[in-house]
Amino acid sequence: PEERAKAEEVLQILNPANIVETGELLRDAVEASLEQTRKQMQETEQKRLADLAKTEQARLDNLEATRLQMELTEQNRRANLETSRQALAALVRPKVCTTCPSGISQ
Repeated sequence: PEERAKAEEVLQILNPANIVETGELLRDAVEASLEQTRKQMQETEQKRLADLAKTEQARLDNLEATRLQMELTEQNRRANLETSRQALAALVRPKVCTTCPSGISQ
């Protein structure tokens, strides 16, 4: 009985009176499927672009953070260099002596 029902359904579809309607139904189904596929592809592409934008923004943020860290490191290096220069200058600068004839400590 089940096979007979399937066979009758196939015969009904192949009936010349139903072929045009069946073709239209198939066309409509294919168009709906294509439209759904287009929408899915569009959503996938939008998500991919959004992910790409996030990745690029994170990369730019990391580059900026690295630049700022390098700038701070350079400022610290210069400050340390200046401190060292001043300390060295204090060590080699002659000490003033108010009781020595030359005014410079020996």
